[in-house]
Amino acid sequence: MARKPRIHVPGALYHVMLQGDNGKKIFGADADRKYLESLVAEGVQRFGHKVHAYCFLPDRLHLAIQVDKTSLSKIMQNLSFRYTRYYNNAQNSQGQLFHGRYKAILVDAKNYLPDLVRYIHHAPARTGASRKADSFKWSSHKAYLGSAKCDWLTRGDVYDTFAKREPTAIKRYADFFGKGAGEGVRDDLERGNDGAVLGDKAFQRQVRKAPAKKAKPVSLDKLVKHVLKAEGLKEAALANPSRARAESLVRQIISYLAVELESASLTDVSNRFGRDLTTMSRNLRNFRDRMDRDKALAKKVAGYRKALAK
Repeated sequence: MARKPRIHVPGALYHVMLQGDNGKKIFGADADRKYLESLVAEGVQRFGHKVHAYCFLPDRLHLAIQVDKTSLSKIMQNLSFRYTRYYNNAQNSQGQLFHGRYKAILVDAKNYLPDLVRYIHHAPARTGASRKADSFKWSSHKAYLGSAKCDWLTRGDVYDTFAKREPTAIKRYADFFGKGAGEGVRDDLERGNDGAVLGDKAFQRQVRKAPAKKAKPVSLDKLVKHVLKAEGLKEAALANPSRARAESLVRQIISYLAVELESASLTDVSNRFGRDLTTMSRNLRNFRDRMDRDKALAKKVAGYRKALAK
């Protein structure tokens, strides 16, 4: 039976759950969780969504993600693929790490956001990963209490439900969190109350009728002109048979953005610059790996992407 397509509604909140294949652990050391955290943070910068809460349990992860224009499917595909590649390399293993597709519940943020955040933060105690949720290191709970820093985490939307002033909101959040201690599995937050949707009937009708809006991709011409102007190069330099590093890097940036923004295929880019498609494909794979290591380059490319999305 064919799987139902994900419901993509720009601005929608999702409770995302992704677990290890056959219950196996998805982290071998703290360094693995730090790497996953860096991918989540990069995704926020790259795709423009919000993360309201997270929890990285030994065998699964929970995220409260509010999407922007980029679909949740693309966000999670990027996250799971890159982390699996990293983990397999680190563990000298191969094969799938996660159990099939991620699970996602589209949640009515107006009525359930604080509950969802609290539920995610209590997951360590609820699953036995930690005796007390307060002492679990790998969740956003401490950031909500103001005792840990997490620049890419969105806390304001939850704080606003408690108070206008942050110190008061933090105190009220702590009280609210405490009242959830001992709460068991909530079927509504895990499964929704109508398929993969959690909300009243009016909310369900609203999200199911929401048009699947898809912005028109930026043209390849505009993309090339933007990057060349920023890099101070002429297009003729990119078609030059020279293998100069500066020109090669700019070609890779353009190739990456063209594919990511659906402006053109890699074949289109290779034809435009008169390059071998196989070589460009290999260079693009290497470029993706390089961005994982080179944060300055990743930030530059994210800046181009953001500017082109306007």
